[in-house]
Amino acid sequence: MFDVGFSEICLVGLVSLLVIGPEKLPQVARFVGFWIGKVRRMVSSVQQEFKENLYAEEVRQLMQQQSEIMAKLEMDSKGAQNLVTEEVQRMQTGFAKTFNDLNPEQPSLQADTVTEPPPKATVVPRAQTVPPLPPLKRSKSKQQHRHGKK
Repeated sequence: MFDVGFSEICLVGLVSLLVIGPEKLPQVARFVGFWIGKVRRMVSSVQQEFKENLYAEEVRQLMQQQSEIMAKLEMDSKGAQNLVTEEVQRMQTGFAKTFNDLNPEQPSLQADTVTEPPPKATVVPRAQTVPPLPPLKRSKSKQQHRHGKK
């Protein structure tokens, strides 16, 4: 910060010895050291606060960018969902038209009434079922307490 060499320090010390005197020099040196330390701590705390504010601003900017990206992804996913829904409806209409063209004597199949068949029920074989749990055994101390014995 300051370019102070050994010769400048010696000169300040000699002048202060002559001006202040040898009796009060230790007290003045302690007082000056106290204030130098206080100024250093204050500068350090200001630097630390500045770094924290800078970090908080960086985090705030990152969060803003992330929220913009999330909004864009949400819009893209909704667009993709709409495209898939439209394609499914188009396919249902095409299937219904093809079915009606191939089977003119059967009642017409509407695209709105096309549904997936219900899932078939699966039967679990008896060998794969879980066996019942054995009854719990009580400890002797609980049995004695229950029957009035201690």
